[in-house]
Amino acid sequence: MRIAKRLTTNGRRSTVAWKPRTIRRLRELEERDRRLKQMYAELSLDHRVLKDVLTKKALAPAVKRQLIAGLRAAHKLSERQACKIVMLRRSVLSIPAAAES
Repeated sequence: MRIAKRLTTNGRRSTVAWKPRTIRRLRELEERDRRLKQMYAELSLDHRVLKDVLTKKALAPAVKRQLIAGLRAAHKLSERQACKIVMLRRSVLSIPAAAES
């Protein structure tokens, strides 16, 4: 079974017959390309956020909490993403500041 598809190149029409295997491979490549673009977008966001984090020195959990709040507001991150970047467990984030001293 062959599928014919019309293409316009340089003002001329040409009929190209695509095999199902070729079409399937093209779709797989498009899906892979979409996933790679999504991964790149996530990594570039992480990179931008890490540049912001590296300019500040956060040691204490209270300071990290403030940093997480700032990151979430500035970069529209989820709580999970912000905690991962700052390397603070989410359970520590929910502890009130008075309870840890």
